[in-house]
Amino acid sequence: MEKIQNKNRFIIELKSYGDYSSLDEKKEDLEKQVEELHYRVFNGEDPIHVIFCNEDNIEETSLFVYFYYDSDLQWIDQEFLEFSESFDGTILVTDFDNQLYQAYDCGEYDTGMFSQPKDKKIYEEGIKRLNDHQNGGGYPIILR
Repeated sequence: MEKIQNKNRFIIELKSYGDYSSLDEKKEDLEKQVEELHYRVFNGEDPIHVIFCNEDNIEETSLFVYFYYDSDLQWIDQEFLEFSESFDGTILVTDFDNQLYQAYDCGEYDTGMFSQPKDKKIYEEGIKRLNDHQNGGGYPIILR
């Protein structure tokens, strides 16, 4: 996912806690959440990539969504807090170009730069590691 001038690249991982009877049911629910993100947080901007991970274990299955957006995470932080109120799970958000990270859970901050500003450097290093597949990075797509 290449850099586009005047756009920030967002990587969002959705981890749902719901009690699902099948992988298809969980994937369908997570896809509905992407639609909600699309409208409620990103003002109708389409996701660039939608990638399921850990599909071999229904409890660990998560969804990565990649967006380009004009604003940075600090600007749309409140929208993520509100979105997380109705999401039964954790939302991990990385604003890659601004090196910002924050996790949200049930309308509250979880770990991240806004909830733990003194650990900003640790989170910045974490973003770099997650984008480095040579060292076992965690993002399914490398950003350049």
